[in-house]
Amino acid sequence: MKQYPSPVTSTDLDFPKRQGKVRDVYDLGETLLIVSTDRISAFDWALPGGIPYKGRILTTLSQFWFERLPVEHHLLSMKVPDLPQITSAQRAMLAGRSMVVRKAEVVPFECVVRGYLEGSGWVEYQRSSRVCGVALPPGFKQCDRLPERASFQFCTTGQISWTGANRMPAATDSRSWPPDAGDNDCLHGVHIDFAVGHHHGEV
Repeated sequence: MKQYPSPVTSTDLDFPKRQGKVRDVYDLGETLLIVSTDRISAFDWALPGGIPYKGRILTTLSQFWFERLPVEHHLLSMKVPDLPQITSAQRAMLAGRSMVVRKAEVVPFECVVRGYLEGSGWVEYQRSSRVCGVALPPGFKQCDRLPERASFQFCTTGQISWTGANRMPAATDSRSWPPDAGDNDCLHGVHIDFAVGHHHGEV
């Protein structure tokens, strides 16, 4: 049986650190070092344990999309910085799971593409038959596939052990499922994002 390395669930570099549910962010002075660990974050919770190589896969996915993003972004380098504070053992751990990025103002929102009704979306649906203000048909059960299209929604982000909180896009109070093609950009983007996702894996 193949032996896998122990998951990297914590990092300890000699720089100021901010810890998220999965990523550790180090202040290098003029830039930041974002390290993707193997910690598990599922259904809005940071769970114990980890999955070997998860952080490297997340970093590779980020690199894939940043290389295709046709606008300026924060990514500067995928190479581990050559700094005396980083030991050879730490360099080996950081390889493939870290990015050097520009400092930028943080907007504490993330975008969630939902193909199934789970997590905070399921909690909100039970309470109001809506997810982020978008009405869904009655009768859905937990983990049911959403009808026709994936939903594109906003969620606040928090530090480790926090849960995500759904946020309603502007002017969606009266909208029903699925949103019309003429809806505002944040909902209309569902069609583009989901179509692209079909080429690389189903949402």
